[in-house]
Amino acid sequence: MASVAKRMRAEFEETAVVNHRGGKGASREDIVRDFVARYLPRNAEATGRGEIITADGQVSPECDVLIVDRSTPPLMDSRDFRIVPAECVHGVVEVKSRLDGRELLDACEKIRAVKSLPKTAYGPPPAGNLRQGLYYGRIYSYTPTAGIIFAFDSIDLEKLAMQFGDWMVGKDPSLVPDSIWVLGKGQLMWADRGSRDLKTRPDHGADLVVIQADPDQGNLLYLASQISILLSYAWMPPLALQDYASFGSDGTEVFRYRPGRLASS
Repeated sequence: MASVAKRMRAEFEETAVVNHRGGKGASREDIVRDFVARYLPRNAEATGRGEIITADGQVSPECDVLIVDRSTPPLMDSRDFRIVPAECVHGVVEVKSRLDGRELLDACEKIRAVKSLPKTAYGPPPAGNLRQGLYYGRIYSYTPTAGIIFAFDSIDLEKLAMQFGDWMVGKDPSLVPDSIWVLGKGQLMWADRGSRDLKTRPDHGADLVVIQADPDQGNLLYLASQISILLSYAWMPPLALQDYASFGSDGTEVFRYRPGRLASS
């Protein structure tokens, strides 16, 4: 993992020669997407930039890295962009070159917007296969969308934590980023009050913990393990894709004919 971190840092520095800001950002997002994709459990896959849509017509901000269920239908799946139903999204990663107060606020608001999207277009589960999970202190019948911030550099982590804490005041735990990672420097995670056991998702009353990375080992191994833990139990009921296409939406009905009784087998 130390070698992987060095390679990611080298690739990050190579993108400095790209003059176009959008191209530079896209190259850095690709570095993170490739890392995340390598350590996801088999039920999920990482894709590049895209938007999330809902059955009632809402559209997310553009996301840097999407983590989706492998059963996701290809509504629009080009080499550089993807559109994904909200029900199929297990997580998003916002990528920053350097995380300061302004960039932190931007990433937090994007993740909040994504997590706020409703997941309603599910069909009935197979008989006897009703699943539920406890997330953010409440019961879900699907896996709520996770949100991670990844940066190649940042301001002081404690200062970052204070600014993050100010932004979180009054917000539901389910709408805040689940963790923040800065390559080789450390991460912001959660723990129950009085406990040393870290959590992959926050809930009411959890403490925000600042962890400084080991200077020799970095923090990519821990990030890989946390991604795997966070998503290893991710699931989704069958997608009701018909909810995205109301009857007659592709045209106007002009005639209807009722044939005679069909032959029985």
